[in-house]
Parts: sequence; C-alpha cells; structure tokens
Amino acid sequence: MLWKYQDDNATMECSHTKGSAYRQMYWYQQLPVQNMKQIVLTTAYSPHEYEQGFNKEKFPAQKKDAETGSLTVNKLQPEDSGVYFCAVNVSLSKDVHQDPPSILGNPQSPATINCNHSISGYYTILWYQKRIGDSALKLIGYVYYTSVTLEDEFKDHFRVSGDGSKESELQVQKLQPEDSSSYYCAASLTDGSDVTQTPLLWTIESQSATMSCSHTKDDNHNQMYWYQQLPGQNMKLIVFTTTYSAHQYEKDFSLTDGNDVTQTPLLWTNESQSATMSCSHTKGTSYDQMYWYQQLPGQNMKLIVFTTAYSAHQYEKGFSLTNGSDVTQTPLLWMFQGQSGTMNCSHTKDATYFQMYWYQQLPGQNMKLIVFTTSSPPYQYEKGFSEEKFPAEKKNAQTGSLTVKKLQPEDSGVYFCAVSQHSDASD
Repeated sequence: MLWKYQDDNATMECSHTKGSAYRQMYWYQQLPVQNMKQIVLTTAYSPHEYEQGFNKEKFPAQKKDAETGSLTVNKLQPEDSGVYFCAVNVSLSKDVHQDPPSILGNPQSPATINCNHSISGYYTILWYQKRIGDSALKLIGYVYYTSVTLEDEFKDHFRVSGDGSKESELQVQKLQPEDSSSYYCAASLTDGSDVTQTPLLWTIESQSATMSCSHTKDDNHNQMYWYQQLPGQNMKLIVFTTTYSAHQYEKDFSLTDGNDVTQTPLLWTNESQSATMSCSHTKGTSYDQMYWYQQLPGQNMKLIVFTTAYSAHQYEKGFSLTNGSDVTQTPLLWMFQGQSGTMNCSHTKDATYFQMYWYQQLPGQNMKLIVFTTSSPPYQYEKGFSEEKFPAEKKNAQTGSLTVKKLQPEDSGVYFCAVSQHSDASD
C-alpha cells in the first residue's frame, strides 16, 4: 500500500514463514532524509512496547499469532509520509530467566536479581538498566565466564557475579530513589573483548587524531564500521570499510578534511539584509557538484541545495528560491498499489513564472528532478524518468500536474513542485 488521503487511516500487514519461534515483530518508520526509527515491538503474548515519540493511539498494532501482524497509522497527515516496514526476530527469552520479576525495597537496603540461561555457546550475561521515562537501555556490566566488568557510573553500589555460561546475580548494595528502574539481563555469544580500539582522547583544537581498531576473529570478519556519537545525539555511521572495495561514506561524512575547499567567512549584521557566501575549490574540474548546508544552533545539519554547472539546482524540502508561500501543492499521501496518483501544483506569481519543475525524493535518497515543464510541450524528462510512467500537464503559466501511473512500493516517497521565472539571459 502506498497512498491514501489526509485524515484517512492506513493499515499495513506483515507475515512470515520462519516458524513460531520468530514471534517478535518490529515496525519501523523512515521519513524522508531522516534515520530509521523503531515504532513498536510486538508479540502475541505480551503488551506491545512503543518507543518514545510513538503511541498506540496514533500507531495501533495487532499481533494475533507468531506469523502475522499489522500496523495502522491513524488520521494520516503529510508529516506521516514515509516508508514503513516490519522485521521479525527469534525470541530466546524462553531460555533466559530473570527472578524476581519485581522488587519493592527500603532505602539503604540491598536488592538482588538473578538471571540464568540454557543457551549452548552463550558465555556472557549482560545487565541493563532502563530508567523511568527514558527509552534508552544503559549497560550496567557483564560477566564473561567468571570475569566481571562494570561500567564506571555503576561501580559504586552495583555488583555483578556468576558464570556467564549459565547464571549471574545483580546486586544493588544500598537502594537509592534514583535506582527505581527496570532491569534486564541478556545472554550473548561474546563480550566484545576480541575487538580492541585505541583509547584516544585528543587535546588541542585543529590537530588530527587517528584511532586504530583490531580484532582477533577469523578472516571472515573483514567488514569494519566506524561510528560517531556526539553528546546528546544518536550514534551515526561514518563509514563502512572492507579490504576489497572502496570505502562507503555516509552522507555528511567524506574523505577530505576540507583544506582544498574555501568558503567566505561571512558574518551578517543587520536583520532583513541579504548575505552572499562564495565557495571555491582546487580539486579539479571533475568535482563539478557543490552542496550547500545549513546548521542552526542545537540542530542537525541540513542540506539546502545540490548544484552543478550543467543542470537545474535541486533544492531540499524546506528550502527554495522563494519562501514557497505562493506555491500550492496537493497534500496527497496514500493510494493503493496499481492505481494512479495525480498531484496538482499552482502559484500566484505572475505569468513570467511559467516554468514548473517536478521532483521526487525517495526515502534515504537525494532529491531528483523528474521533469521540467512549460506551457509549450514537449516536456524535458530527466534520465530514469519517462512520460509513460510520469505524465505531466501544464495548460497555463499558473497551474500544472504530475501523475504517477501504476503505483508500486518503490514509488513511495515525497513529490513536490517548484516554479521559476523565464530568463532571456544566455549561457
């Protein structure tokens, strides 16, 4: 299912043939140019576990048996447009037991929780704390065979003991009000002790810092991932590396340190004035694509526009050549597979703005120009798009439409229009 109208409800079904052991079902949401987020974890036998920012009133889920489940998005709004998908996982919880299920203790008194498992080949038991009102799990510590490791913030009044291959005990020495939390144990194959990373802390601004990583696993483990977690932010993948192919950098990260790119160090002064920033580089003519980004205080960096010298600039949602208040587009969200979806666009600029652009942005991908239209066909379709799949109409300077025919799941994304003024200037 792809499209429906605003304020409708949309239900997605999920099923698998893996067997009844795979009774955990996860539902995820990925909004355009955002990271994937887990909505809810469901099983057929216990209450569903919603992540922070999601609730059962907006996203009711059903799971009547191990093999099937559904998720509904109630009262659809434009901001709900994105990719939704499910995943299943085998539950080993029947082989991991934690006791007691709850403890009511007095301040300064001790409390003990026991955990045991019967999973062959699992030699580590990990203990986690989840504070009230917090969606994150914090690792308290773990026992690998009989070797115990505690995280620094829990060393003062938590104790872990036992044998990771079968049982462990978590003890809170003297209960405090801030210890009121949910505590979880988990069994694992490894404690990560066969992966070693440089414990580097850099000191002086503008210096370079190199971190090394090594492991003692076998040669089949030839893929290495590097992550960054800034204070108060989610962890982000920087780069995926192998010894056999080019490294794959994520958006916002690159090979260069920026020393061969020069930008105007502009500071604007008075409100409502215009400010122009210039950018140049010495990389060579093959580097003909330029990206402009904005980072407001306390917010993530956002792409404003992608530019080349040879084609129309591609502005991201939320940015445009104008403020966009005089351009109106159909707030269309969902329709069914196989149907056609038509979006209308109109503006209140004058008749010199007769050029209309239609763009597509699929989840996790850059914005792409579909077609450039004027009141006089034929229209100019970009490579990868055709008139048969994406017929456009433009009968006058102020209005136009785009249709997506025979909708398929891979067509799901954000579609939007932009208008520009005709210029007689020659290149």
